[in-house]
Amino acid sequence: VYVRHAKRALGELDAGRRAVQQVRDLSRGTLRLGMTPITEFLTTPLLDDFNTLYPGIVVSAMEMSQDEVESGVIRDDIDVGIAFSNTQLHEARSNDIESHVLCIESLNLAVGEGHHLAGRKAPLSGEELGRETMVLLNTHFALRRHFDMYCLEHGISPRIAIESNSVSVIVEILRLGRHVTVLPNTIALAQPGLHPVLVEPELPNHSITLISRKGAYKSQACRAFGNMAAEFAASCANKAPAPKARSGPVPDAKRAKEQKFSIGEV
Repeated sequence: VYVRHAKRALGELDAGRRAVQQVRDLSRGTLRLGMTPITEFLTTPLLDDFNTLYPGIVVSAMEMSQDEVESGVIRDDIDVGIAFSNTQLHEARSNDIESHVLCIESLNLAVGEGHHLAGRKAPLSGEELGRETMVLLNTHFALRRHFDMYCLEHGISPRIAIESNSVSVIVEILRLGRHVTVLPNTIALAQPGLHPVLVEPELPNHSITLISRKGAYKSQACRAFGNMAAEFAASCANKAPAPKARSGPVPDAKRAKEQKFSIGEV
């Protein structure tokens, strides 16, 4: 108990030190960001825009699994994290974490240009999916665990040929034209040489979520990044091509844009 309280006290002292160093006009400061590989399509251009607007803020961006992002937020090793969650599971998070949904993302299968499923319009059945070899993120990542639950629920036995902890590696393997993976539709559409493939039953929608430690000090840089992330996600949703009809709730991009990053403000 003593050790736990001592660690928290040291964390608060460190937060106080960072607070003293922060400048309210955002001319200088720091931001520690944790992100999962699957959120890179949103995070990379967002970081570039943030640096352009606030060149004096030094951002430390760390790519890691979702479990590591959440534990880093709780330990105060990370100011803010960007996570990827199944909208149907209502996954339990620690009571120490506050979250703010940025946008809702649909999932599809994806294949390379030379794959026999490239350009297919009709949805793939679960039985057909079970006959395809797959390259997937490993089980340290939430997306993979969600896909495993989807397969279990629908009686699908996936043929997993390759596992990786890198989305970039998976994309390059797909381009060789032999395997299938699961990706957010935005990534599949944005990557040259990849083709999204629908599947029935549909894969569940996922949310891109900004998370932080409940009650922790939020610097001006942290709040500015959160507000920019919400606006950036909403603008991406407005620019994206209209998705095919899916069952369940439809994302409200306007609502996401109107929400401000207010979690943990002090």
